[in-house]
Amino acid sequence: MVASSFPADLESFLSSHHLSPTAGFLPSPPPAVSFTNFEFNIWLFTAKSIPKLLWNYPGEFRKQVDALPLLLFTESCGNIPQWRLAYCALSYIAQAYVWGATVGRPKDEDEAYDEKVLDYIPANIAIPLRHVAFHLGIQPGLTYSAVCTWNWQRKFPTLSSATQERASNLEPIFSFTNTAEEAHYVVTHVMLESAGGQALKLALEASKAAGEKDGDSLEGVLRDLTGAVTKCKQELSLVKEGLDPDVFYSRVKPYLTGLGATNVLPKGVFFRSYPDDPTKGEWIKLSGATASQTCLLPTFDTLLGVTHSEQSCYKYNERMRLAMPQCHVQFLDALTCLPRVKDYVMANKTNDHLYEAYNNAVIALEAYRDHHFSVIGPAKRLTQAERGTRFAMERLGEIRPAAVVAPYEIDAFNKCKSDNVELDFHETKLQPSTVSLAKGSDAICIFVNDKADAETLQKVKESGIKLLALRCTGADNVDLAKAQELGITVVSVPQYSPDAVAEFAVGMMLTVIRKYHKSYSRVRENNFSLEGLLGFNIKERTIGVIGTGAIGLRVARILSHGFGAKVIGYDPMLNPELKNDPKFTYVALDDLLAQADIITLHSPLLPSTEHLINSETIGKMKKGVVLINTSRGGLVDSKALIEGLKSRKISAAGLDVYEKEGRYFFQDKSQSVIQDDVLARLLGFNNVFISGHQAFLTQEALASIAKTTLNNVTTVVNGEDCSNVLKPSK
Repeated sequence: MVASSFPADLESFLSSHHLSPTAGFLPSPPPAVSFTNFEFNIWLFTAKSIPKLLWNYPGEFRKQVDALPLLLFTESCGNIPQWRLAYCALSYIAQAYVWGATVGRPKDEDEAYDEKVLDYIPANIAIPLRHVAFHLGIQPGLTYSAVCTWNWQRKFPTLSSATQERASNLEPIFSFTNTAEEAHYVVTHVMLESAGGQALKLALEASKAAGEKDGDSLEGVLRDLTGAVTKCKQELSLVKEGLDPDVFYSRVKPYLTGLGATNVLPKGVFFRSYPDDPTKGEWIKLSGATASQTCLLPTFDTLLGVTHSEQSCYKYNERMRLAMPQCHVQFLDALTCLPRVKDYVMANKTNDHLYEAYNNAVIALEAYRDHHFSVIGPAKRLTQAERGTRFAMERLGEIRPAAVVAPYEIDAFNKCKSDNVELDFHETKLQPSTVSLAKGSDAICIFVNDKADAETLQKVKESGIKLLALRCTGADNVDLAKAQELGITVVSVPQYSPDAVAEFAVGMMLTVIRKYHKSYSRVRENNFSLEGLLGFNIKERTIGVIGTGAIGLRVARILSHGFGAKVIGYDPMLNPELKNDPKFTYVALDDLLAQADIITLHSPLLPSTEHLINSETIGKMKKGVVLINTSRGGLVDSKALIEGLKSRKISAAGLDVYEKEGRYFFQDKSQSVIQDDVLARLLGFNNVFISGHQAFLTQEALASIAKTTLNNVTTVVNGEDCSNVLKPSK
């Protein structure tokens, strides 16, 4: 039953369930890191010694635990942070005691893996752990709360508030392995819960607006909620990024496993209840720590009115609730008495804008849920039936492409689409694990760094999608032969505002030879010195254009007709417009390399052009040449470029593309360490200017891309001939 009222004081409502209006399910203030009663710091010391003792002194950890005194936690009942700290410390001690130092060790050592695992927890840990867990209303063992939600601290608590909340300033309180992989796992989930706090607040505001029958406010809140849920999905994407799978899955992951969740401990573990009698106690099975125990998904489901009709899904959700803190379970139960957003939207179907805002929020939630289950791995996955049902979305005659897009593209597509086209937007890249996001669509729309190899295309085929639409010209990221074999049509945008890329290329040229970027950085620090900023004129310089298609043509004309440069070019296929231009001359590639003061690349990436710029071709260049690449990263052998820069053969370079950019470009990596040593080295040169593949990014180009892409899709879906279909080269 759904009530029509909303709590008068939201902050008090949240506080009563130990939630925060800003941090959501995370503790606010942050978790306690020490006990006020020094007697219990022995638990703290033991839990923090787990990595050192387990890995450096095998067998010593269990001896240390066996020697601990039996203590009952006597902190005041209302001091929840202290109880949570005790729970985390005892859970880590118990888990490490059971698994010991076997995780990640070869099975062919002196004993078999399962013989090194203990099936009991000693009474001096089992008794206080059960006591503390009972007080908190949570299972007496490792959970998502123990590993992530309550297990973090700030490295530098005195930093400014904005800096404090960065992932780089967070670390776990307790760890099994003290590896970067384990710390990354904990911190990324904390950041996810932090993003979820904002989404939680918006979901509650949506419920309030629905209860007050305020359609205008509800529409705005739903649009904000869509963005907040998408942000959660983005944070979730970082969980596996940068993890060394060998380390995480062999050393870290087993410690998070439930006690009784595998055939190693089929009965669970025996919680001894008497120090002097090991036969007395109770067998208990524990679920372990899994991100499925997050409260975010059930919260959004309840407030938006999303239901899961399958009985298996219901049982799965109920099992996860058993590992949640009781205060959070009570909060989820309380949500069922709040106004449900779906009910108000269904009662106001004629409000198209509200209807759209609600559907978009549910689509974002479905994408987040799908991504959640793809990230956490082999956990039970909800099926399509009633999984975040998007009511009134499948209208007769609609075309429904799923577009893998960045936020700045959405507006352009929405402006260009017709009434019979429905778009699902996803920020995640296309790869085998994300194909499921497009299930039920007529087409998938991708960009340059999405992955459409044979494995991905097979998944696309299995999902029933027969059309792949590229929002770019180059198709080097698509296995066209495999697509043809599977009956998948591939279309592209052969030309979209070539002026955008041409103008950017010339701008990048000016930046590196006149050092705009250096001057900008200096002046912001009140350094107005001109030392080291000497450049040269483009006029009467020889500029080599490699690739003279639509973009190369425009670059050549800007430089020759506009700047008065001597422009030469190379292309196996001559452009008639340039062939007859008196201010342009075609030459052989070797001649261009030897003569040009500046070389700018505008060729497609083909087998014949991959690493066109390599150690051999660099050796043929004029000393002090400037290299510009706004085309495809694979045209340049980056290691050879580094050697050319070090030898001063190349005096400067401007790169809008990089041959292995897929892992970094189009993403915010400001809080990450660049793992690509070649890219990191290029970023370290003060005479190299790198931008993140933005040459195409103008209003005109985005409008052209959207228009052509949507036209390609509607043409193919309607069974008409499309001139932009791509075929594999013979």
